[in-house]
Amino acid sequence: MRIVPAREAEIRREIRDARALDPLIGLAALEQRLEKRFKRGLSYKYVNLSTSLALPVIRGLTADGAK
Repeated sequence: MRIVPAREAEIRREIRDARALDPLIGLAALEQRLEKRFKRGLSYKYVNLSTSLALPVIRGLTADGAK
């Protein structure tokens, strides 16, 4: 099932917040945190993909790689 863009942005924001609080958080712990926050199951693959998409923003880069 497709996740609407507004909800996806919320999920990515939550990933950034979790990484800011604990930079070494594992994917399993992150998945549990997201499931608790959004009260729905999220696949490990989705969390992994969303994490990799959120990382450039965390590092201060935009999507195209510019600072």
